[in-house]
Amino acid sequence: MRKFEEWIQQLNDTIEDYKFFVNFEKIHENVKSIEKELTSLNSLIGTNNIEKKFAELIEQEPSIIKCIPKLLALRKDRVSVLEKGEEKIFYFNESKRNSIEEYTELMRKTGLFDLLESGEISDLKQYMIGLEIGLDTNARKNRIGYLLENLVEEELKKIPKIQYKKDAIIENEKESRRADFLIINDEKKYVIETSYQSMIGSKLRELIRRYYEEAKMYKEKGITYILVLDGRGWKFAGTELKELFERLQYVYNLKEVQKGELGRILK
Repeated sequence: MRKFEEWIQQLNDTIEDYKFFVNFEKIHENVKSIEKELTSLNSLIGTNNIEKKFAELIEQEPSIIKCIPKLLALRKDRVSVLEKGEEKIFYFNESKRNSIEEYTELMRKTGLFDLLESGEISDLKQYMIGLEIGLDTNARKNRIGYLLENLVEEELKKIPKIQYKKDAIIENEKESRRADFLIINDEKKYVIETSYQSMIGSKLRELIRRYYEEAKMYKEKGITYILVLDGRGWKFAGTELKELFERLQYVYNLKEVQKGELGRILK
């Protein structure tokens, strides 16, 4: 019989892998998608009469405008600016565009022309790689939310003859619930919910309350409910986590899942 005190000590302080820090593959793909335009814009570096040459460049190669928000570390094809109490909108797609004069004004007022004129950078491709690395690190918070889910999925793939669906919507009389995984094995159905928590706080109590509600709802629908919890944050959830562990039939951590516990339940 499993003991809570032993189980909680098995929680990982981190589940980050080497690719968690920077997704270089994605970065190179993003830069490659505008590499041709960046090469054209390189001709403006250190040049005189930059505004005239920029206007000529847009006329020759209109697609360079899609680089402008990216050079400002924005993933948008539309940018709004408040100027003198009025909203001014700049578009960077094929269907709708501003005038060359407006794009020139944007490049000047945002400081992009100053950067190019200064000669402090020599290659916009390298500049964009640096920007993309910065933007990618901002996405770490979102990535960590999916790390545990991905690790559980790796274990599900090892179990023969089961079918599963990610982000499944489970309909109920009052509301719909999203489940990380819905598994159908013969006539049996299972739901797996994952939660990695690196921080402590009131969110843990809210999650525990939600898990009780979901367990009850799924039981009424004849669905087996499985929880996979990990992360040092859970170590500070106190007696409420212990009660959850003891009251619900299937509460596991990542180490148990990687030792094949899901396979034993789902076989």
